[in-house]
Amino acid sequence: GRKFCFSLVANLMARLLPSQARVVIAGGGVVGTSTAYHLSKLGWSDIVLLEQSELTAGTTWHAAGLVGKMRNTAAEMQLSDYASRLFPVLEKETGMATGFRQCGSVSLARTKERVAVLQRNLGRAKSYGIAAEMIDAKEVQKMYPMADTADVLAALWLPEDGTINPTDLCMAYAKGARQHGVQIVQGVEVTKVSVNSQTRRVSSVTTDSGADIACEYFVNCAGLWARDLGQRSQPPVKVPLHAAEHFYMVSQPVQGVHSNLPVMRDPDGYLYYREWSGGLMIGGFEPLGKVVPCFHDRIPKPFKFGSLPAKWETYEWAFSEMFHRIPVLETTGMKLLFVGPESFTPDSHYVLGEAPEIKNYFVAAGMNSSGIASSAGAGKALSEWIVGGMPSMDLSAVDIRRFQPFQNNKAYLQERIKETLGMHYAVPWPKQEASTGRGVRRSPLYELQKASGAVFGSKAGWERPNFFLHPEIGKTGLPDRSMGCDGEQPVWVPHAALEHHSCRQRAAFFDQTSLGKLMIQGKDAGKVLDRLLCNRLRDVGHAVYSGMLNSRGGFESDGVLMRLGSEKFLWVTGSMQQARDEQWINSHIQSDEHVVVSDHTSAMAVLGVMGPEAKVILDKASSDGVSVESIPRGQWKEISIGWTTALVCNLSYVGEDGFEIYAPPDHMAHIYEALWEARTPGAVNAGLYAMDSLRIEKGRRAWGADVGPDDTPLEAGLAFTVCWDKEFVGKDALLLQRERGIHRRLVALKLENPNANMMWGGEPILCNGAFVGQTTSAALGHTIGSGIALGYIKNPDGITTTADLIKQKFEVLVSGQSYPATASIRPFV
Repeated sequence: GRKFCFSLVANLMARLLPSQARVVIAGGGVVGTSTAYHLSKLGWSDIVLLEQSELTAGTTWHAAGLVGKMRNTAAEMQLSDYASRLFPVLEKETGMATGFRQCGSVSLARTKERVAVLQRNLGRAKSYGIAAEMIDAKEVQKMYPMADTADVLAALWLPEDGTINPTDLCMAYAKGARQHGVQIVQGVEVTKVSVNSQTRRVSSVTTDSGADIACEYFVNCAGLWARDLGQRSQPPVKVPLHAAEHFYMVSQPVQGVHSNLPVMRDPDGYLYYREWSGGLMIGGFEPLGKVVPCFHDRIPKPFKFGSLPAKWETYEWAFSEMFHRIPVLETTGMKLLFVGPESFTPDSHYVLGEAPEIKNYFVAAGMNSSGIASSAGAGKALSEWIVGGMPSMDLSAVDIRRFQPFQNNKAYLQERIKETLGMHYAVPWPKQEASTGRGVRRSPLYELQKASGAVFGSKAGWERPNFFLHPEIGKTGLPDRSMGCDGEQPVWVPHAALEHHSCRQRAAFFDQTSLGKLMIQGKDAGKVLDRLLCNRLRDVGHAVYSGMLNSRGGFESDGVLMRLGSEKFLWVTGSMQQARDEQWINSHIQSDEHVVVSDHTSAMAVLGVMGPEAKVILDKASSDGVSVESIPRGQWKEISIGWTTALVCNLSYVGEDGFEIYAPPDHMAHIYEALWEARTPGAVNAGLYAMDSLRIEKGRRAWGADVGPDDTPLEAGLAFTVCWDKEFVGKDALLLQRERGIHRRLVALKLENPNANMMWGGEPILCNGAFVGQTTSAALGHTIGSGIALGYIKNPDGITTTADLIKQKFEVLVSGQSYPATASIRPFV
């Protein structure tokens, strides 16, 4: 039968395995075959794709086949947008139909909060050139005559969305890859990835057929098995994903359903609907509390074309919502209830890129149920990364290096993915924090802050105060969560405003322990860093802000470099940047250079004392009579505080006078207590919400928001940080850009209406009625009494001065409302 024939062919193919290849890809689903296809299209040959069973047999075969463009991050939107352009080309190139239909999709809103979400998505779509419009319930009824739309307040129509047959798509990728010389071998499993101990590069893979394949690159596209496969190397590669049950139902034929019926998403009911053989496929993302993780101990073997037990009673909530939206389904028979596994990650974004543990080991996995729509873009982006040696665009939102080692813990993953899957269709509240898997990393000030009313958020596993509950504010009656529309604000706003004003006028204490910290030392440390930083290295005792640029001149990272000795440096960077920075620096150390990079993030606690009275507080707490007046801006010195000594650096991210205090974690509580005892009247504890509004008012950039791999210092208004009289990575690109001029520029924006809807970042910017960009960071500017933001605007004619901007009419589209705005090259405070 079929099993015997496949086994015979697989055994034959295994015997024909090559002894070496340039690239070995593990995984024959849509992501693996897409990667093979795109690598071959870039001209690479000598590629082998190994699939442990059959193509599509993991999770591709049972995917719903939705092709949507709206995603949570700019990178994911751009990659998804590419899919609808590729699929018709792929069909022509291979002669294989994929079943792609650009039938469009409509997303419904039952609540005013969901309407605000759809309006934000409308603005984002238009600013990216994606066709979209808001429609009313009557228009939805025309598209879906069988639907009950009585509770629909509004809907978002995306005409370029569609559906596809996942199996056919995978086979088309595979055929396209084969046409360009890729060898695809089924029935062969990768059991081990070997690494050259000297170079820490991939050297070969071992298969269950007993054969080894020497290779230069390995790509883990193993889907459900990607985490386990990551453990089969030395050192292990951490791929944080976990499987959970995912379902859909298929109905008997329904009157009014046709082949070009749009996809309908009803997120307030947690369900989606698409046409399937004249009936409806109804699937969804289980709400919080109903998500069931699976395969916690191990994935059964073999598990191909596998499913999970389907219990109708488990999905009673779905039947209720389904009958509410499509009443005729209550009397329509169901042909199928399918339950299968899907992989989810701790933050709902997929895992892409070169693993920090091993050179030339790449990963594309954890697609969070978006594998079909994202396969084209993910395969293209990863292939360009492999061939070019670096990403061709800003992929930081999906970069594997964003994860911390502990996030590969199975117990953590099992707990967290219950929430990440459950949040797929939940209202995405601004500044929403995960509630599961918390408390792993805690500052030495955590308990003191908790006792002082801190309300914590989490980043890179660190518990960090977002704001403090100040008794003088009292009960505000404001909601815990709010979209910030129609005059409504979330409960934290008055508390963060108090902290903001205290820092501007007096002083504020910020726990900055979560900052990434790398110690870089060795006889060639200065030489390597001088090559990587675009700014000039300073003398011992000094600190300097600088970008580390890629070959395009974009910010691969940024941070502050403190010179502790002639060849000893401390690099201080963002909480999420430590792993990528460590890999970036190590990748630029040449074989004959002697430099050691070590992670000191958990070895140092950091306390910021910011504001005009910061000097007074530090001087009062100093126990050796050394005044901080002896520490000029941009320099550091060791001074005594209380009964210990700390490194004090004159730096301030909020724009006021301020100091960052570095000390061992076991000393920091004492230092904090000594400084708190010395505080001036009006000084307060403050959180990250206040820090954000303070730094945006002053025009301080944040990596990952205002600057990133696609943004250059010239575009970001940071040309003053570039030392032009030395050589550094990215200089050639900057010189060319300086010669040709820039065509986009980061500007400060201030809403003219003080009662406007709250901005959160990502709002479209219009100039003279045309979309010219998006805000990158936004907050309430408590000093100026209005909403304030940073954002890039495009201008083919070039922008050089604030005078150029004053002549233009700017608006910002905030949750469906357009507000006049003032733009400036310089900060408003």
